[in-house]
Amino acid sequence: MVGETVSHLRTINRYRELAIHPDKRTLHMITDNEGPTAGPTGGFTFALEHPGAILEFTYTGSP
Repeated sequence: MVGETVSHLRTINRYRELAIHPDKRTLHMITDNEGPTAGPTGGFTFALEHPGAILEFTYTGSP
């Protein structure tokens, strides 16, 4: 089955590393502190949303 692409966790960051917690519901992402990335209009930007950060995302939906 082929469907439409769904974007999750869309931000203006350059992601460097991803770690998945053993609970398989939590993601940790490390971002670059500088550099170009794709902006919301498809062009490039140097204005990162969370430069040099560790971000945590937790899935809270059904298992």
